[in-house]
Amino acid sequence: MKETLKYAVAIGITAAAMFAYMYEAPPRQDGQELAKTTPAPTNEAAAAKSAEQASQPHQALPQRELSPAELADIDPASIDWEAMRARFGFFYDPMLMRRHLWASSLSPEEIAAFNKLHVLPFNTKVGENCEPVQISVKGVPAEYSIVEDCHSILALPRHPYTDLPLDQLIDLAERNAEAAVLASRKSDDDNLKVALALRASALSGKSGPLLELATRRFGNPYLTIEQEKASGIDFSVDDIVTRIALEGIAKKLGDPRAQPGIWQQIVSDSEHLTDEQAEEILRIAQEAQASAMKNMAEIQTEISGSSQIWELTNA
Repeated sequence: MKETLKYAVAIGITAAAMFAYMYEAPPRQDGQELAKTTPAPTNEAAAAKSAEQASQPHQALPQRELSPAELADIDPASIDWEAMRARFGFFYDPMLMRRHLWASSLSPEEIAAFNKLHVLPFNTKVGENCEPVQISVKGVPAEYSIVEDCHSILALPRHPYTDLPLDQLIDLAERNAEAAVLASRKSDDDNLKVALALRASALSGKSGPLLELATRRFGNPYLTIEQEKASGIDFSVDDIVTRIALEGIAKKLGDPRAQPGIWQQIVSDSEHLTDEQAEEILRIAQEAQASAMKNMAEIQTEISGSSQIWELTNA
């Protein structure tokens, strides 16, 4: 049992070191535009759940159409994010998973609130471009082998950085939050993905890059929370430590969607860990979070002069 604890602690320490390592700044590239710092959204309690909305899948029920100015000023805490997920029958957030196919079922308020929390806006699907295509199927006459080939039409054009190679994105990411998000998505290295997502949040003051990465990589989006609890530590301790830290930082930044407590509970309830092991993992996750936020604050202050994250760290 002692060896098991040493193993768990060793992995956790690796995760904590990972957060510190990731804040070594990428090579400086002069002449890049300073990223604008956006104040973190408030961390007020989310609005009461809408039973009517949750009971009617794929239907948004806005009271009235908000003006562009009102949408730009929307409080993300005013959105019932859990009810939004329930409308789709998902246990994960389809917006964080970048599932554009369901955008027509999202309300303008939900999209506006998402955009306020994220560096890159949600690219809404507005239509499809379909054309007949001849396919070759053995034994099927040509006249019956024509199918429709459809491509989604999105509201926004591809970001100009999308096709840049990773090394160029990393150079840009020193001062550009959008490049940091795209580099995080493009990298195959988990350490680098986390580093760049943290940097994107530091540069922008927004929590979205952290929750997107946490949702898409550190946890199984195809299991319900109950199934995750039942499975215990079914993924690596490193993954758990990283998920808790990312969720915790997002919560500190005021993201109403962040739920670090769920992941902390998964550790506490695990049948595969002793109480001592669980407490050690949670301690390491807390240290990783504190270390990452300190580095984020240093980056933000150095690049933009803002003390937003310092104030949240010391709060």
